[in-house]
Amino acid sequence: MLKKFNLFFTGVFIIEASLKIAAFGPKNYIHNAWNRFDFFVVVCSIMDLIMERMNLEAIPILTVGP
Repeated sequence: MLKKFNLFFTGVFIIEASLKIAAFGPKNYIHNAWNRFDFFVVVCSIMDLIMERMNLEAIPILTVGP
């Protein structure tokens, strides 16, 4: 269920960022700090989905703990 929620909200964030970029234009979109943060979240979410699809959870640099 958690994976489905992750996919759903990533899609919502992608659509939101795309609509804002289309409405404001790329230059005006990037001027707002919250929009930059939103774009960072979208990129990280997309990277997470790609890594999940490629089954890359076992990358040593991303592991936490001893």
